[in-house]
Amino acid sequence: MNRYLTINPGDRVCDALAHPTPSVLARNGYKGIAIYWKNTDRVTLDTYHKAGIGTLLIHEWGAADFNTGHTGGVTAGRAARAAADKLGYPADLPMIAADDTDATSRNLAAHKDFVIGFKEGYGNSVGLYGDKDVVEACKNLPVDLFWQPNAWAWSGGRGVYHPLDHVLQGYDVHKIGVDDGVVVRPFRMWLGDSAVPAVVTVPVPTLRTGSTGDQVKLLQTQMKARGWYPYAVDGAFGPRTADGVKHMQTFLRVAVDGVYGPVTSGAWTNELRRHAG
Repeated sequence: MNRYLTINPGDRVCDALAHPTPSVLARNGYKGIAIYWKNTDRVTLDTYHKAGIGTLLIHEWGAADFNTGHTGGVTAGRAARAAADKLGYPADLPMIAADDTDATSRNLAAHKDFVIGFKEGYGNSVGLYGDKDVVEACKNLPVDLFWQPNAWAWSGGRGVYHPLDHVLQGYDVHKIGVDDGVVVRPFRMWLGDSAVPAVVTVPVPTLRTGSTGDQVKLLQTQMKARGWYPYAVDGAFGPRTADGVKHMQTFLRVAVDGVYGPVTSGAWTNELRRHAG
C-alpha cells in the first residue's frame, strides 16, 4: 500500500538534477524533492522515503519536442506514464513537466499545446517547471498546475515569481544548489509503501540538556534519520542533541529553544503519523 505526504502552500519542495542527500534536505527544511525519472531508480527513491522526504517525478523535453505540438505532447505524456510505472510510481500522483527551453513570443503557442497534450497523455495533473515566459503563459491552462519552481537558470535571472513571494514563504533560492518552488495549492508526494517500519514516537515527558536514558536515545535515533543529529546515539542530552532539537523545531515551525517538550513532541508525533498514513 502506497504512503503519501501532503504538501501545502509554504512547504518547501526542491528540484535538482544532482540529488541532495536526505539529511541535507531535512536540515534545510525541505519536505520533498522532484527528481528526473531518467536520473533515478527505486533504490534512490526509497532512500528519500525512509528519511520522510516525499518524491515526485519529472519528465523533461527540449525545444525540438515542441515542434510536434499537441500530438507530441500526448506521446511524451504516455512515455512519462510508462517510465513512472516501471519505477513503481503511483498512478494517482502527478508528474512535473519540465520545459528545458528558452521560450520566445514565436513559440509560446506551441509550448502551450504541448503541455496540454502532455497532461492528456500522462493521465493526471502536472506541475510546470520552465522559463518564466512559459510558466506565465501556461498558468491559466486547464492542466491543474500545483507547483512552479523559480526556474532561475532558465529565465535569465528573472524569477518566475517576484523575490518577495519567496521571502514571504521562507524560500532561499540556491541555498543548497537547487531551485525552490512556490506551492500553488496542496498536493501529494510519494513516500513509498507500507513496508516502511511502523512509527514509534518519543514519549511526551520533557527532555532537555542533562536528560539521559532510552527516551533520549529514541529521540536521537529519529533526529539522526532526518539528518538533524549526525552523531552517536548515546542517550545523553547534550549540546549536540539540543542543536538537533532546534533543527527539528525549525522544521516543525514551533518555538526554537532546544527543549523537547509537549509542544514539540505533539508536533513531531503528528508529523510521523502523517507520514505513516
